Amino acid sequence: MYKKQLKKRIRLYSGVRNYIFDTHDADGNLTLDISVDEWKQSIIETFQKIDSAEIWFIFHDKDIISATDTEKEKIKPIHCHFVLINDNARWPKSVMEKTGTNEREIEKVNSISGSMRYLTHTTDKSMNERKHRYGISELYYFRNGVKMDDKIKREDYSSKIVGKEVHSEEETAFVNTSKIKILQGEILKSEIRKYFVDEFGEMKGSLLFLKKKKELYLVFDQRKEEYIHLKSKPGGRRLTTIYIEGPGNAGKTTLARYLCQYENLKNGFENEVFSSSGTAENITSDPFQRYDNEYSTILDEFMPELSLGFSDFNKYFNKTGAVDVASRNQVQRWLSDFCCIVKSRPLYQTIDAISQTASELERFDMNNVKMQIQRRIPLNLVVNRGHIVLKKFDEKTNSYFVLKEFKCSIIDKKELINFLAEMHEIIQNLEFEATKEFDIEELM
Repeated sequence: MYKKQLKKRIRLYSGVRNYIFDTHDADGNLTLDISVDEWKQSIIETFQKIDSAEIWFIFHDKDIISATDTEKEKIKPIHCHFVLINDNARWPKSVMEKTGTNEREIEKVNSISGSMRYLTHTTDKSMNERKHRYGISELYYFRNGVKMDDKIKREDYSSKIVGKEVHSEEETAFVNTSKIKILQGEILKSEIRKYFVDEFGEMKGSLLFLKKKKELYLVFDQRKEEYIHLKSKPGGRRLTTIYIEGPGNAGKTTLARYLCQYENLKNGFENEVFSSSGTAENITSDPFQRYDNEYSTILDEFMPELSLGFSDFNKYFNKTGAVDVASRNQVQRWLSDFCCIVKSRPLYQTIDAISQTASELERFDMNNVKMQIQRRIPLNLVVNRGHIVLKKFDEKTNSYFVLKEFKCSIIDKKELINFLAEMHEIIQNLEFEATKEFDIEELM
């Protein structure tokens, strides 16, 4: 669920419960010893208790995980999809408590017809991908805790999945609502055509999207202008910098890209990530030369002691406020809220190297010089194959301490998603700390 959506009441939700996730921890250890049938019954009882709403759900036990070069085709573990239609808008936290889910397992419903069709795998995409099609008889339907009979279930389901034959007034209302959601970061540019198709069906949705494409794209441009304006204001940017170190071929750059993409999506931005890579022949090149207002930045094999030096490093990587960075062609404003510095050498060596570029007067207090650098790199990830150590800088002790260790392989989807979700929470806490710090400075 998008970060912004957690702060508002929503009436329509969709979500998923997974037998494996419900009965095992992130390391795969059994935490709840119940059978599949017992797990299904517990979900039925949980969903039946939800009042002032109707809930539709179904157990998917015939989905297929396609074969790969190393693994054969297999059945996906049983899971339960649901659509919750509340009488009134509810806070996401309340819905998570009632459905036994977390923020990664629920989302706002943008198209009730699309979400309902997905329960039975009858969306255009599901059918094109030849997913197993489930029957209406396999659906559960409770209204205010009462199970509906088969006739009512079929009638209500059919009415919800019918493609809308809308009049121009309704089309206009839908387009206007879409524009508001674009400005709020709830719909990305890469998602907009699908958003229309989910609402009206393939043909009508695509035609309406093409008809309104120009004005919709102008709204995306407007949102980018507002983003640039917001980030350019004093305190508008809240930069979090992570230093990722590890041996060659450990997956550092790939991990950095996953982190940036996850943070982008959680904050309502596209997947584009600005990436600058240094080489042995080109280590002093301008790292921000092609920056174009991306939310996240990756500086791969970045040599700050050569490209910037102590003074500019402190200015560029200050936690609050946008900064103008020197460029060969022009002065470029760097607005990213999230940055990954990826290096093969350990963090302490980079800190030492930057420290040596401080002025002679500044180097009289070398502890303070190093602390200024460390404050701007609050998190340090030490990456090895299948294992990641997260360190956090403590200003009280002027040192990094181990905050958490992860068992994480970038090719294991479950481990990677858990890692990214936990890192997001840690980053959010850092941003909150930075906000408090900035607000105090403003008052003084």
